[in-house]
Amino acid sequence: VLIVVGIVQCTSGAQGVSVKKPKLSCNTVLENRIVSFEYNFFPGNQLEPGLKSKHGHTMLLPETKKKELKFTKGVTWRTEKCNSSLCIVSLKKDWKNNYLYMKTYGGSKHRMYPSLGYFEDIKEADPAWTVQFNIHCEDC
Repeated sequence: VLIVVGIVQCTSGAQGVSVKKPKLSCNTVLENRIVSFEYNFFPGNQLEPGLKSKHGHTMLLPETKKKELKFTKGVTWRTEKCNSSLCIVSLKKDWKNNYLYMKTYGGSKHRMYPSLGYFEDIKEADPAWTVQFNIHCEDC
């Protein structure tokens, strides 16, 4: 089962007033699933592991120039239960045990995009919250 998670924020309303639907935690529904992250503004563009920079491995949202969704193993991820949250690991070839994580500086989160980190055992990530994500959606 492949689940596509759109990376957008939806609003609706009339005459310039935005009303957001409440978000639901979808962690239990998405636990141990194969997922793909598609950018809804440009359908068909999916998040995948990127290049290594001086700051570590980055994420990439390549331009497909197509408005159709085509799944490949390079753009799929597997979710795993990590306490009450989810850890997200790449399924791209040669990227075994590479998990999404948030970089820290002085014990707090950077205001940056997530990166990829290699963890032989994800339970040994320190601090653990850097690899734990909660996925909230309007409808699970």
